[in-house]
Amino acid sequence: TVIAQVTKETEAEYFRRLGQAPFFASVMHTVYASCGGKGVQCYLAGRLAALQVCGQRALLCGEPEDEAELASFLSFLGIARLKTQGCCPKGFTPHALPLLCFDGRRAPPVPPLPAGTQLEQEPSLLEICRMEGLSDGAVPPDLFAVDAAARRNRGLADIRALSAGGALVATAGVYALQPWEAYIGAVETVPAFRRRGCAGYLVSLLAHTYAQRPVRLICAEGLVPFYAKLGFARDGLLCDCVRTGQ
Repeated sequence: TVIAQVTKETEAEYFRRLGQAPFFASVMHTVYASCGGKGVQCYLAGRLAALQVCGQRALLCGEPEDEAELASFLSFLGIARLKTQGCCPKGFTPHALPLLCFDGRRAPPVPPLPAGTQLEQEPSLLEICRMEGLSDGAVPPDLFAVDAAARRNRGLADIRALSAGGALVATAGVYALQPWEAYIGAVETVPAFRRRGCAGYLVSLLAHTYAQRPVRLICAEGLVPFYAKLGFARDGLLCDCVRTGQ
């Protein structure tokens, strides 16, 4: 099999392979559109899969026929983290990530705005990025602000935050807004405001806002009960592959 970079001639085949795969299709479409071909590399991996690379992170939609070839290619690119629909190439350690989907019919209403906070509809992305380590799972933290701005400017993202005392204290956003899916990511609250309902309010608000289409997110296993209280249910598993030794 051959791993080939996507060109204008093969762009349609790349998108065909993505289909409407949960998480992968919306995020990979959005990154492709927001980057305008800069800072992201897209590949056809064999006859079935699509691969997207941004910095040391990559997303793989579909199953490659030759995992050894894929592993060698990822090593050549210096990929440290890879999300897939199930496979984990040699040289990586797999970690299961629950994929959750919002069920608006069973979800409770949006909770009250946490006391002492104010909703920011279009918060400063520079302020958001002062919250360390933010990522939507597709781009590395050092590229997060520029990419998030491009997405928001193109109508591909809806980023919200809460402020208190003139500073941002919590954030969450739909970072891949497509007709078939709204993907929520980069949920974070500063330590002093945790356990006050900030994240729950923002995630619930976004989920209800876009409930006319599937609203999905990925999270650590230990956070599944938290999101279940907001109306999210398990919708599968992703494989988060971390380069062995890192």
